[in-house]
Amino acid sequence: MATNNSSSSIGSRSSRLRHLSSNSQQNDMNVVGGRWTVATPNCRCEQFCVLRTAKTIPNYGRKFWGCRNYKGPHDIGCNYFDWFDKVESSKNDVGAKIEEIEQLVDEKNFKMKEYDINIKEKDMKIARQRKKIKKLKEDFFTTRKMLKLVSVGYFVLLCLIVILVAMIWSIIAP
Repeated sequence: MATNNSSSSIGSRSSRLRHLSSNSQQNDMNVVGGRWTVATPNCRCEQFCVLRTAKTIPNYGRKFWGCRNYKGPHDIGCNYFDWFDKVESSKNDVGAKIEEIEQLVDEKNFKMKEYDINIKEKDMKIARQRKKIKKLKEDFFTTRKMLKLVSVGYFVLLCLIVILVAMIWSIIAP
């Protein structure tokens, strides 16, 4: 009973699916003999639609209903189109999410580069401050040594003055 003509086999399969689903309580999808069956919609030409597979990159592999004569804008047919899974372009949503995530990653990478530049600038500033602190410490210790030497010098000078005054006093006051 099956013929080699693909359109007649598609039509007979579609009519079987339609017949099976018309007997069920659920109109969209049901299980018959362990297999899913689907109610075939009619296009605007009042013919049963054919289930096709998208070949475009954003929707590759996604199933859709189309007119039997769906070929292009200049051919016969109504160019009926409806997604089989009824999910609003889920792959487009995924693609949009991927683009959004890529944009966020780019923004984060840009911010990270800014932070890296800021960190490098701050590291350079810290290095300059450390050099300055080291020099100030060296100057402090040098000044401290000089102050100690001057203090010892003043003390020795004071002692010499006291001795000299005592000698002069002992000479003058006999």
